[in-house]
Amino acid sequence: MLNQPHRNSNLARAGRWWALCLFSALLPSAIHADEPFSHAALDLVLERFVDENGSVDYVGLKENPADLAAYENQLQALSPQTFASWSEPDQIALWINAYNAFTLRLIIDHYPIRRRLTRAMFPVGIRHIPGNWDEVRFPVMGRSMTLNEIEHETLRKDHVYPAIHMSLVCAAMGCPPLRREAYIGARLDEQHDDQTRRLLAHPDKFQIDHGAQVVRLSAIFDWFGEDFIRTHAEEASLSWGSPKERGVLGFLWPHLSDADRAALRDQPYRVEFFSYDWSLNEQS
Repeated sequence: MLNQPHRNSNLARAGRWWALCLFSALLPSAIHADEPFSHAALDLVLERFVDENGSVDYVGLKENPADLAAYENQLQALSPQTFASWSEPDQIALWINAYNAFTLRLIIDHYPIRRRLTRAMFPVGIRHIPGNWDEVRFPVMGRSMTLNEIEHETLRKDHVYPAIHMSLVCAAMGCPPLRREAYIGARLDEQHDDQTRRLLAHPDKFQIDHGAQVVRLSAIFDWFGEDFIRTHAEEASLSWGSPKERGVLGFLWPHLSDADRAALRDQPYRVEFFSYDWSLNEQS
């Protein structure tokens, strides 16, 4: 019995050693901070559970969450000092990926989502999850953050890059389509250009009615239109519209046809916004 404490001490040290080995294997960015951060685990999730339309197999993801958990562990273990050394595109890409990954986590943790009578005016989806954007917290870089804090207090506050509204996906059909790949800094503009084209290809998110002289846009551009004023208000050189409308249309300008641009420059159009579809973006 006199040797028992020493034996327990050895067992404890062995247990800590094995725990450290496991931690090192799962969270390489925490142990080897100088190694490049990889979004490969999120790529695996998106390739496997998101289809070409951006719809998600939440049933399959809930049953097979290992890659999503591995990516969440990387986000938690990432050192703020390492993150601060990155380029701005790399930082923006990480926050977008974190938002989208945590949204997937939020959905599968509550799937199948139960209807709340207080939200009966909305289809069953993310709006029926209590605390969805401003109470449920996720660990990232040693902090505990909500989805709203990532989007509004970090991405929108710290970076002048309104294209994020083409990539942040809140698990609703009204959102831009979820990509089948993670965002990376080296391709950030290219990926957002593609996201914008995909959004404009949906007739329930973008229309130009030349007969009625109306431009109809996703409600995203109504909610966040001010973000586009600083960067795009002068791009289209329009003589009509509010600063918000000119900013949004300036952002969309490179993706419009020559005929559409000529018509919009020729005379004023009315800008309207579609109702937002809050249905869950799940595969049928």
